Amino acid sequence: MTQLLSYSDLIKALSRSRLEGYSVQGDADSIDAVSRYVWNMRLASAFLPVLHLVEVSFRNALYVTGTHSTRNRRLTFRNRIACWLDAEENGVPLLEQGEVREVNAAAIRLGRDHRRKSAGHLVGQLTFGFWVQLCNAPYEQGRRSGPQLWPAAAAAFPGCPKKKRHREAIRRLFNDIRIFRNRALHHAPLWDQHLTVENERLLEALSWMNQDLSSAAQHHCAIARLISDGHAPHRDLAANLMRFG
Repeated sequence: MTQLLSYSDLIKALSRSRLEGYSVQGDADSIDAVSRYVWNMRLASAFLPVLHLVEVSFRNALYVTGTHSTRNRRLTFRNRIACWLDAEENGVPLLEQGEVREVNAAAIRLGRDHRRKSAGHLVGQLTFGFWVQLCNAPYEQGRRSGPQLWPAAAAAFPGCPKKKRHREAIRRLFNDIRIFRNRALHHAPLWDQHLTVENERLLEALSWMNQDLSSAAQHHCAIARLISDGHAPHRDLAANLMRFG
């Protein structure tokens, strides 16, 4: 037998102010707000695969660039992880202080198990925001103590239009995606955002790095239909779960 949940129970769990954010003028009843909440969860879930592909492809593009640009330098490693992200040259870190702190914190999270002290594990511990930071000006070729990622990293975005194939344009696009990603992962409302634009932005970013992967993601992705259908298809589920009165 299905256990029904009262609207007051849902308010107690999620807060009245949060649920009210899913109501609009002209709603037939409270079921509309709950159905938008369900729709929102499904939207967030639907975006996760392409967000995953974009984030992992982006960080790997920058990591591989840094590996190539630093391969002939005499580096030492603060946390005994043989990786340019953890590296110093003549006692000077390759990264800026903010990024050094993030790498050190990631190394601590890896623990003492030497099998986890690898470049791959370290890369996996670093946030999307960290990689966006590597698109800032200190990581250009002119800063000789740094990893000199740019403009070399632009080659990792072969599908990017030539007029945009530079550090700042790439930083802007992926920072916008980072902001949207955080909304999706932190349970913020998505339903009232420009989701078609966000979906197109994700596919564009992926196409800059790998056109075939972007095409495959677009072919298998159900986001466009989910957006266009709106919250109405979720009313029955909301009504079946809830006890109003």
